[in-house]
Amino acid sequence: MADVKVLIGEKDGVELGLPEEHLLLGSEVPVSIPGFTSTDAEGAIEESTTLSGVARMPILFGYDGNATNGTYLQTFKGVASNTGPFVVAETGEITSLSVAFKTNSTVTFEVFVNGSSQTDLIVTSNNRGTKVGLAIPLSINNEISVQLTSGSCRDVAFWVNIKTSA
Repeated sequence: MADVKVLIGEKDGVELGLPEEHLLLGSEVPVSIPGFTSTDAEGAIEESTTLSGVARMPILFGYDGNATNGTYLQTFKGVASNTGPFVVAETGEITSLSVAFKTNSTVTFEVFVNGSSQTDLIVTSNNRGTKVGLAIPLSINNEISVQLTSGSCRDVAFWVNIKTSA
């Protein structure tokens, strides 16, 4: 970790005429961070780069307007996810799903990997829903798409949460 210089303008409650320059080492800065074993800033930074060796990322699919049965959500405005799917860049797994939309509706969304249905998310008489505890494996270049397979709703934001083995 690089050393950091800190200018001190006050010491023990007394303002200094000229700031003092001090060399501050990360190993000398005490920290207490829940879930970390490190007790200094340098150790905590190093520990954070190796914690569990995974990265988590949400992938957003959406639809602006009224989505009806059979509608594929979009990866980008105007690009349906069945023709322009999200392409997986790292090995990992889908861990959870979440959705929100404007209307209180009963709907079902299907999540596809390489055109094959992997799981669904059913929302009953509400405008949001989640599904957790998933472990759907993903490989590099897998393609993810999302389709509304029953019901209708308006202005959809749908997240596919991925954990990679970075």
